[in-house]
Amino acid sequence: MRIAVPYHNGNINPAFGKSEYFKLYDTEDGKILSTAIIDNGGNEHTGLITHLKNNGVDVALVGNIGRHGADAFAEAEIELYTSNYDDADSVVKQYLDGTLELKRETKGCSFAE
Repeated sequence: MRIAVPYHNGNINPAFGKSEYFKLYDTEDGKILSTAIIDNGGNEHTGLITHLKNNGVDVALVGNIGRHGADAFAEAEIELYTSNYDDADSVVKQYLDGTLELKRETKGCSFAE
């Protein structure tokens, strides 16, 4: 599974649509196998979602996103979770451990996991 976070100075950038960088985590069996930092491909807002999909992303952990963005993630079949996240590596480890409080965003609605 590949997880993406909008990335800025080690933290999850709270402004998804203006993110310049994303950190990608390749995972298997609850462990991080490798990471990479990619740029935004010259995209903003929903164009970022296509960029992430083209980079094989399965799950996105983001700070804030609008309804249009959440709908675009659903259409791209990328699972989307939002919250007031901070340290990117810690958040991904918590997600993999099952200890991260999740708010899953889906097309047309959001709900707590």
